[in-house]
Amino acid sequence: MQIVCNQAVPQQSLLHSQRISSYWPCFCFPINRLGQPKSTAWAFLQRLRAESARAQALSVLTAALLITGSASADDTGLDPQPPPQFNEYQEKATYLLNCTRYVEWPSKSFKDTNSPIIISILGQDRFGEDLRNVLAEKTVQGRKLIVRKVTSLEECLDSQILFISESEKKRTPRVLQLLKTSPVLTVGETDKFLRAGGIINFHVKDDSLSLEINHTAAERVGLKISSKLLLIADPSKATRAAPK
Repeated sequence: MQIVCNQAVPQQSLLHSQRISSYWPCFCFPINRLGQPKSTAWAFLQRLRAESARAQALSVLTAALLITGSASADDTGLDPQPPPQFNEYQEKATYLLNCTRYVEWPSKSFKDTNSPIIISILGQDRFGEDLRNVLAEKTVQGRKLIVRKVTSLEECLDSQILFISESEKKRTPRVLQLLKTSPVLTVGETDKFLRAGGIINFHVKDDSLSLEINHTAAERVGLKISSKLLLIADPSKATRAAPK
């Protein structure tokens, strides 16, 4: 029910009343109070208008943020992060580190109980700093890991792991023949490496690296290869090389 005051309302007050009525129903307050620009009703209305403006601004800001987030998600979907590039010798370096962890050498392989595990590279060294960085400051069973470049067979005999580079493909059979009774884990990267008497061979196909293991050759020189390393080897080649 509209509350009407008997007192005449000035023309200026009526104008204020009309302005207020456009924002807030006039039946909520007596007209005589609405007609006063400095009344409680007017102050309350001004506060409501201010809150409404802030709410509208917040709504616009929220919508903008949602649109921006959506656009960012779309951009991410259209331009995904490329997968990491295949780094052949970085992965080979990691495998060589695992070889030190999952291969057991006979005690005669080391001069002392704290002698380091020596990884020698025969031929072209294509690891760069990858192998040295992977092995840096690491120890296995209390032994430091050392990388060195070798050129003579005498140096090969002092190694625990000998990596024979592809550059030595022609003389690989002769090197393996001379090491066939020494407890040296020979690792290669060429075809027919296992057939020539090598123990582990790296095989690369379609940007993927796998292992081929000649378990018979490892046992012949007194090396014990953990089943964990055998499980990640190429099944077909590992089966073929395993003892009957």
